[in-house]
Amino acid sequence: MTRFNVSKVRLASVKIPIPPIEAQREIAQVLNSFTELEKELKAELEARHRQYAHYRRVILDQVQPNAVPISSLGRWQGGITPSKANPAYWESGTIPWLASMDVSNTSTDAIRGRVTELAMTEPSLRLVPAPSVAVVMRSNILRRTLPIGLIKVDTTVNQDMRVLYPARALTAEYVFQALRADSERIRSLCVRTDGSMAAVDSQGFFGWEIRCPRSRRNGASRRSFATSTRS
Repeated sequence: MTRFNVSKVRLASVKIPIPPIEAQREIAQVLNSFTELEKELKAELEARHRQYAHYRRVILDQVQPNAVPISSLGRWQGGITPSKANPAYWESGTIPWLASMDVSNTSTDAIRGRVTELAMTEPSLRLVPAPSVAVVMRSNILRRTLPIGLIKVDTTVNQDMRVLYPARALTAEYVFQALRADSERIRSLCVRTDGSMAAVDSQGFFGWEIRCPRSRRNGASRRSFATSTRS
């Protein structure tokens, strides 16, 4: 069918327990108290998120102004979706394959998709070493938020993602936090929502600058971030 619907016949056959009226009131009262507690916990969690975002911004604003464009932070890589029509690309796959649904704003420890060694013969599908930083570039979730993930396993990615393997002078953890701090500003200025699918404008995104601390030993130049990718 073109859309899901509830079967009236099946719904009519569903049975639920009906205890005495006093028991109903007592059960409803207990569950209502759980609902109120859930609201309070959500409000507290949201307040903590705002507090954390504030202090993250304060800390990063203390970094010496050595702003570099996102494009020069290391090696950025995209990917593809191997043909679903070829089971040999997917069945019993062991190689992680990252999609936008796997990226959260905390960290990505588990990736649900898996592809096979045969899928890796596709020219546009390559493994990105961990740790790396993933950014969702095309998805309607971009209308609400810009998902950025810290990827802790070697992975391949689909065509809606861009993943950064940072230059030697940087850590993935720092870049992850710096991008998170700027995520709403990046989204408001670099995301196009005029089409059927929201997408990040690549030119605006890769031209965005973030602050990168200079090396304490010899002072990392702007050029070092662009050229010193790890082997």
